[in-house]
Amino acid sequence: MFIHLGSNILVSGNKCVGIFNKETLKLSDDNKWMLNNISNNDKTVSLDKENILIGSEVSSYTIIKRTAIKKEELIWSKAND
Repeated sequence: MFIHLGSNILVSGNKCVGIFNKETLKLSDDNKWMLNNISNNDKTVSLDKENILIGSEVSSYTIIKRTAIKKEELIWSKAND
């Protein structure tokens, strides 16, 4: 399975470690290395097994809705869904 991050960018579902909301990452100083490697316009960060970061202007919630993930497998989901 591939995950579409927007702007014609796909990441492998087998290699993806996580998709993170930029605003949530700002809450911890431990995440500064991620934030320093993406654009100011990016809303979402994808991290793979090789520590490669890919930023996206699409919100993390929109990306999660695009994938065929079962709701019980999510750690976080929008309350109003």
